[in-house]
Amino acid sequence: MHLRLEYPEDDEYWLAIFRDGIVKPESWINVATDLVRSMLFLRRPAIEFFKAAIGAGDRLPVEQRVHGVYLMLAAYAAENLLKALIIKKIEFKADLNIDSIPKAIKSHNLVSLASSAGVTITDAGTELLMRLAHYSVLAARYPAPTALDGIKPKEITGSESNTLNFFRGSDIRSVDQLLNHCFAALGVPQAIDPLSCGYTEKFEDWERVVMQEGVTPWK
Repeated sequence: MHLRLEYPEDDEYWLAIFRDGIVKPESWINVATDLVRSMLFLRRPAIEFFKAAIGAGDRLPVEQRVHGVYLMLAAYAAENLLKALIIKKIEFKADLNIDSIPKAIKSHNLVSLASSAGVTITDAGTELLMRLAHYSVLAARYPAPTALDGIKPKEITGSESNTLNFFRGSDIRSVDQLLNHCFAALGVPQAIDPLSCGYTEKFEDWERVVMQEGVTPWK
């Protein structure tokens, strides 16, 4: 038995679907919300990894290293929320004849998108966005960059040292603050419940753990 699917041949049909996906902030918000939900599935093992890193020596549970994918999902969610803010700011007309991604959002540069979205960020926020982008493009997806220079530590805005390939326990809290700030700017209730976030108001010991991707801190 062969399954035959009939699709409309009228380009206007597909154009309307494409246009709605682009010009409606809700479309980007919905994707961001799904990404956050997926990210939260990894929250417990991500936190357990940093807890285990405290005084672990050579016993650090490598199988719990989910931080890269965690930050990658966070980066994708942030990108969608920033693009929702830009779309809302531009206010595209509902009947706009559009058949490609507008230049205003045709980017994966989180720092640039934040600027276009009108989101004011500190140097520390810029550093976080640049590291999130690093994990979404490379560190969480491939074992090595496309060239040797890409694996070396790099100095980035908002940091006194080369921290592009760093990951921190405090990233869990910082990512929550970033995403909830974007959700709030869009008039959407925060997606991350502070009562089940995995940390308290007081900065915890595991949040002080700092490691560098590509440099093994254990045997």
